Amino acid sequence: MVPSDAVVSTDIPSARAFSPPLHIAHDTAGFVSGVEAALDEAGAAQSEAARRLASLHSWEERVEQISALVEEALLRTEAAACR
Repeated sequence: MVPSDAVVSTDIPSARAFSPPLHIAHDTAGFVSGVEAALDEAGAAQSEAARRLASLHSWEERVEQISALVEEALLRTEAAACR
């Protein structure tokens, strides 16, 4: 996904967390309507919002989140071993 692009998705659980600005389509007509709405909304404010949202879900951010979880688990394991 290019962060400045408007996005339309079929209705899957993981996509619902991003609506809005992501447009969710429940059927073919809804998908076409979502594309039309996304094109109408395209602009600087929408692009900036999409960039901010995308930055929270980059691979770099995922690595940071996973690293933090691993570190927490290691600290808990070490603490339990010291008891």
